[in-house]
Amino acid sequence: MDGEPVDYGPPQEWDAINKSWVNLVRDSDPSQTKVGAIGRYFTTVELGGGSVELLVTNTVLEVTSSHVESGILTLNLLENTTEYHASSRTSEKMNRNFQLNFKVTTAPAAPATLTSPSPSPFTTQLHAQTLEQSVRDFLIQDGQIKKTNSESLPKITYHNLRTWEDSAPPPPKVQEHATCRGIPNCRLRLRHLIFNVVSWDEPKGNLIRIELVTSPDVPQTLGFNVNPIWRYTPGLMKSCLTRLIPVGDDGGDRTLVHECKTVVNFAYDKATP
Repeated sequence: MDGEPVDYGPPQEWDAINKSWVNLVRDSDPSQTKVGAIGRYFTTVELGGGSVELLVTNTVLEVTSSHVESGILTLNLLENTTEYHASSRTSEKMNRNFQLNFKVTTAPAAPATLTSPSPSPFTTQLHAQTLEQSVRDFLIQDGQIKKTNSESLPKITYHNLRTWEDSAPPPPKVQEHATCRGIPNCRLRLRHLIFNVVSWDEPKGNLIRIELVTSPDVPQTLGFNVNPIWRYTPGLMKSCLTRLIPVGDDGGDRTLVHECKTVVNFAYDKATP
């Protein structure tokens, strides 16, 4: 409300955010991903605090081939997406092929590390500044912050970091499989990370809440394009953004938008379709 103060809580150093993200993927080993591994995720958007819910995309990722050469593991993936257009009540199908490249080592306990600069760099030791810059780039692209005439960015602060681990059943489609796809006790280990980003391009600031949920028990190619900020977070099961966006011709009004990408099905190889 106009005239009311806003309390975002005490700011936190970016280093704490980065360490929490690294912990999400601390034992990721993409080299264990098999040919035929698939994952399906939905992109949904809730408007006005849930008054309207839309299915935006239905995407399937499949590992089509894998090979190692000169210490580099290459996973070839096929991405099939159906995009739904609410305004015209139409849908559009798209597909593309791409690669993920990883350095592999002879030490069996050492995870593979993504080396390709495209689609995005990843390593469990990824420099904190790289991740922070990814967040800033997203805020600019999303229109949440604007550069000033001097091309400098407004102040950005981080708040309300929360992390925890638990377990839960996999998506219903996985549970329907005769053996729950071989998952012990039909439960996945889950790791959660939630924090707020505030950009100070206006006196009261603009807040975005970021939520990530990963699992070491799913194909680690899950996570490509599921995370709207870092693009590839191995084993990502869910990512959500909550923010206010301008609406109307002049953008004078704003509405609450909650956007999530959620894995709804997966299989480890062609033997478990």
